[in-house]
Amino acid sequence: MPASHVSKRYGVTDAKVYSITEDSETAYTYGNGIDVPGIKSVTIDAATTTKELRGDNRQLDSLIALTGISGTIAFAKDSLDVTAAALGLTVVDAGSGTNETATLTITGDSSPAPLRFEAIAAGSDFVGGDVRLILHKITMVPLAGLAEEDYATLSVAYTAAATVSGNHEWVSIQHRETTTALSV
Repeated sequence: MPASHVSKRYGVTDAKVYSITEDSETAYTYGNGIDVPGIKSVTIDAATTTKELRGDNRQLDSLIALTGISGTIAFAKDSLDVTAAALGLTVVDAGSGTNETATLTITGDSSPAPLRFEAIAAGSDFVGGDVRLILHKITMVPLAGLAEEDYATLSVAYTAAATVSGNHEWVSIQHRETTTALSV
């Protein structure tokens, strides 16, 4: 029997990004998951355009077409690894003992790289199951500043693109009777 088509969505408990390693007519593959630390929220906004067919001095028909997906992802802790994946860069670890550093350098040549994003709702109607959100191909630039007398959190805008492979997917929402951790 298939999972229910109806469920509540409460909170968000885990999220990961995956660098897309291939998106061609024949394959869609991605690398290992990178934890999005302290995930707070994910929004999805649909862009549409409305077209009207007019004739005989009246409206004959209308159509709303989905033209894009975008939104925001908010998380509580800065992750050099998430930012590096989002920009196709590498974090450089150096030093030893008490002089260790982890440095991500962003240059004028840095450009957003496509990512797969997955998140799991903290609560659903499925005992032992979950609701999972998958953004198949997004670009974002997760950079954070600092805040006076407060925690600096990130709220980063993303833009989704359809995958080249398969069904040209943008977003999947899965109701799952049995939960599993996000893949590593």
